[in-house]
Amino acid sequence: MRYSLGYAALCLLLLLLTGCSTTHTVRTAGTKTLSQELRENWPDIRKVSFSFTRPNLYCTIQMENEPTADELTAMLDHIRGFATIEHMDHITSSVGWSGRVSEFHLRIKAPEKELGYYSQYFKTYDASNYSPENIEAYQIWHDDYTPPASQ
Repeated sequence: MRYSLGYAALCLLLLLLTGCSTTHTVRTAGTKTLSQELRENWPDIRKVSFSFTRPNLYCTIQMENEPTADELTAMLDHIRGFATIEHMDHITSSVGWSGRVSEFHLRIKAPEKELGYYSQYFKTYDASNYSPENIEAYQIWHDDYTPPASQ
């Protein structure tokens, strides 16, 4: 009886551990180049970081000052050029995942303001529908800012 309870507890623990998504820091040639280009073009950028938590990619840009509207537009255009199927597939390959990046989330953090955007591979949440009508391929960017909960 003790063995079966111990075995059941071990199985439950293994299920819990394998079911959790791990966050990976992403450092590919593409993300390094993009980070360098962003810092060169916008000196107020302090840090650019990328992480992947299945199935989404996250990019956080920390800035010294809030970007102007023109700077923000230019920055988003630059990042939009990076958000290609080829780059996304290289990122998933680098973290050992065979699926597509579902959503690419971008956070731009300035001392007094945070901006958020996202693009996605599929137009809908049906990741089994690979019809052309359901593929957005990271080409459309959406506003994604949710204010933090007040404390």
